Amino acid sequence: MKLINTTESSDAAASAVQVANHTAKGARFQWLPELLVIMIVVFGIQFALGGYSRDIATHPDEAAHFVTGTLVYDYCTMSLGSSPLAFAEEYYVRYPKVAFGHWPPAFYGLQTIWFMIAGVSKTSITILMGLISSLVVLVLCHRIRQNHGWGITLLTIVVFLGQPLVRTNTVVVMSDMTFTLFAFLAVFAFSDFIATEKNSHLVFCVIWSVLAMWTKPVGLSLILFLPLYVLVSRQIAVLFNWKILVAIACISLLTIPYYVETMNQGLGTHGQSDLVESATKSVLLKPRNHASDTFNKVVSVAIGVVAFIGAVPLSRRFRRVAAEDEYSADLAVAISWCGATLIFLFFVPIVSEMRYLLPVLTGGMVLYANGLKLILGKFKRAAGWGVVAGVVGVSVLFAPGRDLRIVSGYAAAAAYVPNVGSGYVTLVSSDEVGEGAFISELKIRDQELTEYVLRSSKVLGESSWSGLKYRPIFTTNDALLEYIDSIPVHFILLDDCDYRWDTPLHHELLETLVSKRPDQFSLIATFPVQFDGVQKAKSIRIYENLAARGKRVSGFEVDMRSKIGRKIKIGNDSRIPTTREDSTPQETVD
Repeated sequence: MKLINTTESSDAAASAVQVANHTAKGARFQWLPELLVIMIVVFGIQFALGGYSRDIATHPDEAAHFVTGTLVYDYCTMSLGSSPLAFAEEYYVRYPKVAFGHWPPAFYGLQTIWFMIAGVSKTSITILMGLISSLVVLVLCHRIRQNHGWGITLLTIVVFLGQPLVRTNTVVVMSDMTFTLFAFLAVFAFSDFIATEKNSHLVFCVIWSVLAMWTKPVGLSLILFLPLYVLVSRQIAVLFNWKILVAIACISLLTIPYYVETMNQGLGTHGQSDLVESATKSVLLKPRNHASDTFNKVVSVAIGVVAFIGAVPLSRRFRRVAAEDEYSADLAVAISWCGATLIFLFFVPIVSEMRYLLPVLTGGMVLYANGLKLILGKFKRAAGWGVVAGVVGVSVLFAPGRDLRIVSGYAAAAAYVPNVGSGYVTLVSSDEVGEGAFISELKIRDQELTEYVLRSSKVLGESSWSGLKYRPIFTTNDALLEYIDSIPVHFILLDDCDYRWDTPLHHELLETLVSKRPDQFSLIATFPVQFDGVQKAKSIRIYENLAARGKRVSGFEVDMRSKIGRKIKIGNDSRIPTTREDSTPQETVD
């Protein structure tokens, strides 16, 4: 019989524990160098695209996301504890590009935390978008590397960052990249739970799922994820796992009431009236109402083929995914996530835009990486890497879509408008993107919330939340002039960006009014607009209403009866609306 030296055994055990603890501590921070490298690449992409020299004018929703983020930040730093609804209404009256409730709150909470650290500016928000994008790349990198090693991982990340859709979303102030991050973490936390049955993974799955649903309405696509996972993995028992059922109940309790309440308030994803009309088009299968219709503009043939190859092993086995088989679980999760998103986007009425498919492209990279590994295994080592490198090159060179289209000119024009203090009103008239760009710039300079900005599309015209059922409010110059003088409006910003939109009737009427009354509306400056590499001289014109000199607005009102069933009225210099009575705007003369 062999005797065991207990002293040596104890020493060895102690050494093993020390090594394990040291390794665990190192593992906690081993992702820091990876994140640093990824950030350098992502911020390099931002600079190359001109992300730090552009206006917030890439998409109609971009300014709304930014201004809504400043709303939450200003509430937390200026009026925390007061009525959030009253504060939001006053904010909308002053800067009418707010969509809190129209979209869920998580993205704005994230912005608020960041603004407290880095301040409110275009540079600050662009850095935040770069950080969020870097985290998406980091978690994708980590997920692929644990199954395929560094070689396949680096090539897959090159393909991912080589897609114009991804590069654009590293810059624009939109919630799609944030949602992609939360959804990715949620579905693969579920995969970790399936593989390990550790409760902590399921807890994180709940947290990330809730955050995803609180970021974008498309987060509701996660409702379809579990049924699809059961179908793909053939694990029927998952549906009867009491831990998973409790997790689903927690997610539902924390998310569904929000969507029900906002829909009852006439907000929701597009408001009730828009939803009915869009749903009708969706049932009739009109392609423009299906974001999934843009699939071929996001996923190239090369990426699609390689991802399909990566998915083949799962379907070829014709067996249930074993709980201990992390490799198969990840494939099943990736397929289920992509499938749930596509099905949701097809049947839910959302206007076709490529950005909605960012989660599909991200999840597809897990399948793509597995496809590269299978292709590599079909050849000898050197030849295999050569073939894989060629596939990666084709995937990048023939990536669909286009990079970020830079827009500038609005910031310079907004900065030229005199900052004359409390109670002054500026009327901006452009398309939805231009008006949002003006409002963003004017808000950045007005940290004390003393000025008012009017959007001509809202006060001179009427439409639904998404621009449907448009009609002009004023049809004559006299009626329009009476309205402008009754407020009074001090400055008017006109943008003739006719290369991007169909000029509405209210804009044409406003242009006619200022041209016919040069004695009252004095042209004080013109600015060019740079749009997608094309510069249009004197596109922006700034007018001063001489009749409003010396006047201040002591109260202001916006008619929101078509949206929320009532008007909103606030007093001058107030952080909280004093009344909500249906009365005419008040004014004082200094």
